[in-house]
Amino acid sequence: MKTVNMRDKSLMDVARNITSVLGVPKSHTTDDKIGVIIDRTSEQRNLYHIVTIKKFRDTRSRNITFSLEVDEGKIKPRKSVNTIKIEKAQAMYVMFPNVMVGEDRNIVLKVVDSQGATKQYEFRRDTFRTHGVSFDSDKPVKQVRKVKKGDCIFVEGDVGEEMFIVLKGKVGLYMHPESGDIKLAELGSGSFFGEMALLGKPKRTASAIAETEVQVIVISKKLFEFQLSQIPSWFVTMFKTLISRLDTTNIKMQDLKDRLSKYEDLPDEGPQIIQHDDVELEAEDDVELVDEDDDEEEKDLPDFDSL
Repeated sequence: MKTVNMRDKSLMDVARNITSVLGVPKSHTTDDKIGVIIDRTSEQRNLYHIVTIKKFRDTRSRNITFSLEVDEGKIKPRKSVNTIKIEKAQAMYVMFPNVMVGEDRNIVLKVVDSQGATKQYEFRRDTFRTHGVSFDSDKPVKQVRKVKKGDCIFVEGDVGEEMFIVLKGKVGLYMHPESGDIKLAELGSGSFFGEMALLGKPKRTASAIAETEVQVIVISKKLFEFQLSQIPSWFVTMFKTLISRLDTTNIKMQDLKDRLSKYEDLPDEGPQIIQHDDVELEAEDDVELVDEDDDEEEKDLPDFDSL
């Protein structure tokens, strides 16, 4: 998820993005003009969920604080079933989903209250409730894994959620068609593999086998998403678009390769006998058949090789 610090952003800009994710028609400002109200109401489900966020700036100290109010319940008869109220919060962060990597369209609001305690609340697109989220302060970390020579790191057809970077040794990538194993590549130090599992295609398209004793860095999906959240969203979008275009090109190239392979399998029947005007000729490259009734002068033909 991508984290936005409310201290640095306009409340209305953030509110517009929240309403877009949650499918709310629009948000509006509070009567005192220092906050926003995100009002989700469903007459069909007889539920309402109202979130009010305010941002206060002390003109003397220039200190910024926040307040959060949540009210949710039934419309008819009007009945509140849950309320949340936090005042003078030291900080507030909004975490937006990265839909390019398949994250659910939910919003997580992280609030640091006046006592320094951190609380997290999740607003889900498909519910009209506020969900508590346990706070995990630990940044995802990479792991280093040792693999013995000949061992499989993953097998073609497996479903994975990790990619790997080779630290030491060599890794072979293999496909296993019915005709026998095909070695696609041999990767050395600094190379990476298995990345498609983190880019929307979790099914492994090849097997990875340690050709020597190997050390690899393991990049989990959680770490990958965390790193994506630290870079601009436009760059992530461009990156995903390039991957999608490359994948489409690979599919088209494989289709073309399959079509051409059909011609390679045609049998070589050798020279053929061609019957022409009761004369048998062997069809060789230097034989030219001319119609005896064609008395017209030879016409100049376009030079197709030059096109």
